[in-house]
Amino acid sequence: MATLAALRQALADQLAGITGLRAHASWPGTLNGTSAVVTRRQTDPDTSAGADTITLSVRVMVPWESTPGRAQGELDELTDRFGARSIRAAVDADASLGGVCDDARVTVVEADNLVEYPPGTGVQYLSAEIVVEVL
Repeated sequence: MATLAALRQALADQLAGITGLRAHASWPGTLNGTSAVVTRRQTDPDTSAGADTITLSVRVMVPWESTPGRAQGELDELTDRFGARSIRAAVDADASLGGVCDDARVTVVEADNLVEYPPGTGVQYLSAEIVVEVL
């Protein structure tokens, strides 16, 4: 299996094809518009098969701004199962992430919430976490 950095980058590259989404393989200093940040959630070592199962987190961040309904609608599009802007559909379209893994699949979409990023700036985003298991 590829390195963690290569897996994060491959997933970010795949998500970069979604219209209007800026995908990052690590946390940037600031966000510019609707973004997805790929980080490691956990690694489960599998000594019997010789391969780890890596779980990645895709943190989707939609600017809250002055129209919460617009932010919720955009987050819904990105977290839906199907559609041109669906992160799950983008992962399903090439589950090998460009050949860097055997399989990747969305396992869960966590609750929506408001977050501030960068911390202490007062800039709010409507956010959800999409969990992607990579084998």
